[in-house]
Amino acid sequence: GTLSAGQRRRAALARLALRPARLWLLDEPLANLDTESATLLAGWMAEFVAAGGALMLTGHGQLPAVLPVRRCALELPTWN
Repeated sequence: GTLSAGQRRRAALARLALRPARLWLLDEPLANLDTESATLLAGWMAEFVAAGGALMLTGHGQLPAVLPVRRCALELPTWN
């Protein structure tokens, strides 16, 4: 069978968590996740940053306030 978008995202994030890295590049990491999975991922990201890792991520929605990150927001103009 095929995996849903949320299932594919969870599988990709599990693979990411198993590899040693100092930087995670994540494109809308909480998109297509149920509340439980999004909360779990937010915890993983917070632990990663607390351990000295760095995150670079994109998103249209609000990111969890638990993330101890320095934020830089870029807003692009809307083209009509």
